[in-house]
Amino acid sequence: MIFKKLHPPSKWKLARHLALQTAMALLQSALALLLAAFASASIARAQVAAGARSGDNTQIRRLCMMCSGADGAPVDDPATLSFNVSGAIEPRADRGLWLSGDRATATAHLRWIAGKKSPGLIELDGNGRVSVNARELAAALGIHGGIDSMNLQQIASLVAFDEGLLLLAQVTGGPYRYLLHVGETAPTLGGEVKVTSALNLDNRYDNRINPRRRGGQKLKVERPPEGFDVLIAINPSVGWFNLHDRQVMPAAQVIFHELAESQARLVLGLDYLSSGDDRGAHQVAIDRETILERQRGGRSVVKPIGSNIVLASHNDWLRLFDWLLNPKGAESPLEY
Repeated sequence: MIFKKLHPPSKWKLARHLALQTAMALLQSALALLLAAFASASIARAQVAAGARSGDNTQIRRLCMMCSGADGAPVDDPATLSFNVSGAIEPRADRGLWLSGDRATATAHLRWIAGKKSPGLIELDGNGRVSVNARELAAALGIHGGIDSMNLQQIASLVAFDEGLLLLAQVTGGPYRYLLHVGETAPTLGGEVKVTSALNLDNRYDNRINPRRRGGQKLKVERPPEGFDVLIAINPSVGWFNLHDRQVMPAAQVIFHELAESQARLVLGLDYLSSGDDRGAHQVAIDRETILERQRGGRSVVKPIGSNIVLASHNDWLRLFDWLLNPKGAESPLEY
């Protein structure tokens, strides 16, 4: 038998060996944490599905927040949400959502909010009244047996898990009358006004209004047209650019924000801005955008972080491109 003389490993080899062992240990730890996170999310989603099948909606929103990693959106009780879903499918005459102006573009924006799961989900009548197609809603929610295979509370439980569908149900089936208008001008109680970017008008006093104004009342051009509780208008030729992510924000996301904001003002009675520990409607809308972005894994939804600039003219776009190409030398987009 032949024996080979063994030499002790060099310091360099020993250090490399220890480094590899340390790296493997860190990799195993990271993998374990990742698997645990996936397991928690799977358990939460399984509980959501089980609750939906049984009609138990009491824990749905809490579990949905666990899955999305966000909180702070307005929470409807099961009865209210079921009522909203019912109203979205079979609209009531005195409440809901109407479209005016460029209805085709407005409908496309609502389909984006719904997640583009089913192109026939959003329906309009001859007056621009929005409703939700029951069969398409079942397909969007993954209910293979059709909408009739589950009761209304079970369907509402599944809707609560999708922030886009949830907001549409709250607006189209809720107790107020919303008007979504797409155009360069929009109707108000005081007549047509120019839409420079986006408008969100209701009849409630707002803390941004000068308190010295006579009676503390809004002007007629600051209120929605007669017969509506809120007007949301958007100029289709205007763009929005988020400086944090350096992305163009979809116009449909702007509408999602404005609808969520108006719903918080009307239903929750919130002021626009936060005050102390009390959140404002604007912050509620941002929270709901965050939930939507996380639920969709960042697809098409821009994180609502930092400043958004309005791009209303050709020169606005040119200045933005100059700044993107030369951030230090060009004029900041925030300065115009």
